[in-house]
Amino acid sequence: MPPVLTAIVEPVTRESVVAYVQFQGKKLQSVSFRPIALNNVGEGQPDIHNTYTNNEFLDTRGVPSPVTGARAGYILQRLADASKPFGTTVEVKGDTAEICHARGRGFEPRRPLHLKSSTYRNGSIPA
Repeated sequence: MPPVLTAIVEPVTRESVVAYVQFQGKKLQSVSFRPIALNNVGEGQPDIHNTYTNNEFLDTRGVPSPVTGARAGYILQRLADASKPFGTTVEVKGDTAEICHARGRGFEPRRPLHLKSSTYRNGSIPA
């Protein structure tokens, strides 16, 4: 019987973006993205004899780091392509990307944005 694949080990499963969101008062001004990748292999040696161990290999596995170059473009282009069906245009600019909007107007959502007041200490959106 062939072995059973229990995890997807494609690099795409360890790639993502970090969103940088800027507000002016309560108005959203910009959203930009920087690509990251989680390392697949930790430092040191894993303890293969004890499944409950905690060592340097496990502590350093999955640590995020910035991505640049062609890989960054690939990650950001996937984000842009996935955003299109939702009516969002993401413009890739080198190793970063930004949501496009009418310059100087800020963002105006199509639907009201409902935030739970319990999310913020004083009940308001941070400035």
